[in-house]
Amino acid sequence: MDTGEGVFLSSRARTASTAQLRFHTDRADIVGLLCVSRAKSGGETRIASSVTVHNEMFRRRPALAALLYAPIYRSRLGEEKEATRCFTRCRFLVVVKGNSPVTIPVPM
Repeated sequence: MDTGEGVFLSSRARTASTAQLRFHTDRADIVGLLCVSRAKSGGETRIASSVTVHNEMFRRRPALAALLYAPIYRSRLGEEKEATRCFTRCRFLVVVKGNSPVTIPVPM
């Protein structure tokens, strides 16, 4: 739905505009593959859950996997109040409710 507000700096409001989005990521609950035509060769695909990838990283490269828990800096562009920074330092908390993990940025 385009509210006519133009370009939004805040990521929270971008869904209300037809303006171009900058690079971003969205959480995916379902992944689908579509094969339009059979390849002459190759085409092998492997799918793994993010939990499996996480666990394998800790098994094979624990020092590298530990970086997953390091603080990150998240942009607050368009969300900041007067006299506050345009970024925030946070960690991500993952809460699992049933089969639906919810990722929550936790300011530090």
